[in-house]
Amino acid sequence: DWDDILREAHHSDRPPEQHASVRQTIMSIREKYETRRSRCGITAEAIDSFCHRCECYRRLLNGIANGLDSNRRTAGNAQVQVQSAARDEQDEKMSADDDEEEDG
Repeated sequence: DWDDILREAHHSDRPPEQHASVRQTIMSIREKYETRRSRCGITAEAIDSFCHRCECYRRLLNGIANGLDSNRRTAGNAQVQVQSAARDEQDEKMSADDDEEEDG
């Protein structure tokens, strides 16, 4: 049964972080089975589809999405800090200029 073969090659019995990549899964299956577009072989597209339906792939996508959100927040916070520092520097300069006018 191809599903059993796919699960074994993808290491689906292990925790998701230990599953094989799509490429590793294809290579593992190619070592033992025909992967051409024939009646008796499994296609690379079928292997790819199996791997993309796996929980490990969904976790990977969620992790990437969360990482992107985190990076956006970090970049946004950094931009606010730079703007705030620039305003503080400008305020200090204006204050120093006012002090010079009062002294002069």
